[in-house]
Amino acid sequence: MPRKIISPEQRQREGAVLKLLWDRYLEQSNRTQASVLEELGINPGQPSNWFNGVKPIPARKLLAQAQLMDFDPRLVRPELEEELDLWLSTRKAAIDLALEKRIQQLDLEGRKLVETAVELAEARQRAR
Repeated sequence: MPRKIISPEQRQREGAVLKLLWDRYLEQSNRTQASVLEELGINPGQPSNWFNGVKPIPARKLLAQAQLMDFDPRLVRPELEEELDLWLSTRKAAIDLALEKRIQQLDLEGRKLVETAVELAEARQRAR
């Protein structure tokens, strides 16, 4: 996703909201912050930078946290919807292309199997 400039004020607001969401998740899940960070592949020092507004939260990291902790990432960054729409449409197009290629491949493999089955049936018929 393209990087956007995030003001210090916005970083502070986002960090405060994210901290509340983390606290709620850790309390409800009985997990440690370390175990969650490990699962997400996030450096242990990063969250405090985000919570305190020192550094912006990368959109991909925000999405990963939202998925794991089951919250809408727009709670943290309302304008993320535009980025999400762009990312999702790009991702959907890539998935559609990959699926279409796979369907064509399976169709070709299926045709070859049918041809082989017909050839075997004809060979059996001739052998009788």
